[in-house]
Amino acid sequence: MTDEDDAGDAGGVDDREHSDLLAFLNKRGAVELLGTVNMDGVRYGYLEESLGISHDTVSKYLAQAEELDLIEPESVRGERGVTHKYVLTPLGARLHRKLKQMGAVDDFNLLQMYRRRVPEYEEELKEWVREREEEGDLHDRKRNRDSYEYLKRDFGGAGDSEESK
Repeated sequence: MTDEDDAGDAGGVDDREHSDLLAFLNKRGAVELLGTVNMDGVRYGYLEESLGISHDTVSKYLAQAEELDLIEPESVRGERGVTHKYVLTPLGARLHRKLKQMGAVDDFNLLQMYRRRVPEYEEELKEWVREREEEGDLHDRKRNRDSYEYLKRDFGGAGDSEESK
């Protein structure tokens, strides 16, 4: 099944540009960046929070995506002066469209939602550990062994990851 958007010639794009684009897409988080930036544009802070990659990596990827003509900065006037958001170029929009057709954009949105929930779980776990330490039962061998056996029995000994079963 071919996408009508993929029909036609390469439009004069040379092999170097193809390999640069593929090299970019092979980087962890680069495809997700293209799925996160949209036609309305997104701010740097949102990208940094959503992608789960470091500040320096987000900056580097934005510069590379700009150089590859996938995104471009757009000035926005706000209460604090002029800021920037990043919007898709026609080439970036084409790749984003393909990601959307594959269902990846929806998956990226879900992934980002779950990433935002992780700190809640971290705090809840830390509070649980503090309480158990105060009660003195965190290192109770019987309770720990019971939990270990439960996980081993119910999850095949590999936690609750499908991949590790």
